[in-house]
Amino acid sequence: MRGVRYGEVLAGAREEQNTLMVTSSEVAGQIKGAKLVLIPNAGHMVNMEQSAAFSAAVLDFIRACERDDK
Repeated sequence: MRGVRYGEVLAGAREEQNTLMVTSSEVAGQIKGAKLVLIPNAGHMVNMEQSAAFSAAVLDFIRACERDDK
């Protein structure tokens, strides 16, 4: 993760069975400026199962990056 130069949004699903929440938290903790968003009522396909919540999380992150660039 040291090579990542920019913050990231990591969108995870609360009901995910394949990825441990600890793993997602650890990854987010290793990337400067990263934000972990856990989206409820979704499993592994969070972007498809809760597309509105996923899109909102990504757009919020993009807007925050744009504000930081000003």
